[in-house]
Amino acid sequence: MNATVRSADRTLAIFEAFADMGRQLQLREIAELCSMPPSTCHALVQTLLKRGYLYTIGQRKELYPSRRLLAVGTTINENDPFLSRIAPVLESLRDECGETVTVGKRQGDQVLYLYALDGQRAVRYAAKAGDFRALHSTALGKALLSCVEPQALRGWLKEQRLNRVTDKTITSASRLAQEIDEGRKRGFFVARGEQAEDLTAVAVPVMRHGEALGVALAGPASRIDRVIDRFGARLLRVKDELELRLAA
Repeated sequence: MNATVRSADRTLAIFEAFADMGRQLQLREIAELCSMPPSTCHALVQTLLKRGYLYTIGQRKELYPSRRLLAVGTTINENDPFLSRIAPVLESLRDECGETVTVGKRQGDQVLYLYALDGQRAVRYAAKAGDFRALHSTALGKALLSCVEPQALRGWLKEQRLNRVTDKTITSASRLAQEIDEGRKRGFFVARGEQAEDLTAVAVPVMRHGEALGVALAGPASRIDRVIDRFGARLLRVKDELELRLAA
């Protein structure tokens, strides 16, 4: 990893530390939480202070992110040419079904969440944009793998180590291939307790200029297991609508 990439990684780690701790932090705490030398941490913090992304308060000069980060992020989000086209469809899906909606794409051997809308129930699946999940243990991952050319998929399954996440995670390449094939036939993909206990998700692939995205509904198994076919049919309609929007 070169110095420039490391600096970017460490800068982002500082903001993630504030998010994880949910409070003001002293310089030494930031250095410890981010596993970086105090001198390096000091230099990064001073840069962020000068740019207005951090501020100090109190006698101990504790640090906290300013609203500048939120303002920049909000502006970027509002002008996103991709998500602005699909957000209304996804919000309608969440409002109708009441469960958490996620959009993801493949990044290496994982699913990266690009967009997440929390469900409206008190007990729900919590997801955040930027989260990563395994391909083999998620409905989104199965949907994305279904778009891989058969020969390439066979090669991936042969080489990939399918780590166990829960007792229900599929760790057999042949079993996963069968799951993907069954999902292709019905049009949607399901994961039952494979990524998290008592969590069921239903997903479909959405194609955009030859690139696959995945859209999923996820929530407690006690609710989702009873409506898998209905959610699958609803997601297939969403797939059609999104592909039309994204083709424009």
